[in-house]
Amino acid sequence: MPGALLADSSRSVSQAALGVGFTHLAHFSRAYRQRFGEPPSATARRGQATP
Repeated sequence: MPGALLADSSRSVSQAALGVGFTHLAHFSRAYRQRFGEPPSATARRGQATP
């Protein structure tokens, strides 16, 4: 699940996109926002802030 890849690790948005099969970051970002209601960068920031 992309959300878990971003929230539970130190992966970048690009690494998460490639990890789930997206080759274009814009396509990943659009699909992610439609599915989760926020941009992937917001999930990544929240995951990085968790101790």
